[in-house]
Amino acid sequence: MLEPRRTKLLVPGWSGEATRDLPQPWHCKPFYEAATYGLEIRFSWKALCQVSLRRGRPVWSGDVAAELPSGAPQGWHPFSAFAPGYFGLSPLLDIEVPDGMGLFVLPHPRCLMDITGTAPIAIPGIVETHWWPRPFFLVFKAPSFRKTILFNYGDPIAQILVVPLGESYDIKEMQADLALSRNQRSLTLAKHPETFSDRTVHSDNGYPSFDNKYKVLSCLARTQGAAKVAKRLDTPSPGVSIETKSRTRQR
Repeated sequence: MLEPRRTKLLVPGWSGEATRDLPQPWHCKPFYEAATYGLEIRFSWKALCQVSLRRGRPVWSGDVAAELPSGAPQGWHPFSAFAPGYFGLSPLLDIEVPDGMGLFVLPHPRCLMDITGTAPIAIPGIVETHWWPRPFFLVFKAPSFRKTILFNYGDPIAQILVVPLGESYDIKEMQADLALSRNQRSLTLAKHPETFSDRTVHSDNGYPSFDNKYKVLSCLARTQGAAKVAKRLDTPSPGVSIETKSRTRQR
C-alpha cells in the first residue's frame, strides 16, 4: 500500500497551468497553503477501478484479485456500497494519532478542482485512531447520473490532518476601536494595492487584474510580525487620504 505523504501540487496538472498570463490555483497563497497543509492518501491498487451508477446504486469495476493481501476473504473488494448516495473504499491503512487527537479526513484539493466529474469527493470525518485499532475506511459521494469516477494507481483521493478533539470556539463582538483600525487598513489596501505589492498581472481575456499584496504582507508578517504589517498599513504613502467606516463584528 502507498503510504500517506505530504500533499503536493501538480503544475501543470490539477493545480493549474504553468503560466502567469491567467490566474491559476497555485498562484493563490491561501489555496497553496491549504492544499499542502496535510497529508494525502493515494489510491494503492494498480488495477484501474471505476465507480458508476446502476439503477441509482453505486457499482464498481476493476480486478484487484491479484493484489489482495494474504488472508483476505473470498471475493473481498476494497469498494463497498452501504448507504444511498455514497460508497466506501478501504485503503488498508492503520494510522495511530496521539491521545486526544483525531484523524480528520477531507476531500483532496485535486478532486475539488476537477470539472469532469471523474474525481472522487471524500466525505469529511474525524476518526479517533488513538484508541480505534482497525484500519479506517473512506466514504465518497456517489457519482452523478451518467458519470464515472476513476481511481488510478497513485492518484490522490483524500487529504488527512491531525487535529485536537473537542475544540470549542468563543465568538465575541469586535471592540469598536479594533474594528475601526481594521476597516481603515482594509480601505488602504483596496484603494492603494500597488503600494503593498510588487507584481501585478493584467489579463487580456476579460478577467480582472490581480496582484500579490497578500503574499507580500504575509511574508512580512511571518518574518517581522503582525505589528509590522499593521504599522505598514497605518502609514500609507504621502498624500493618501483614507476615509473610514466602522465595522463592528469580527468575521
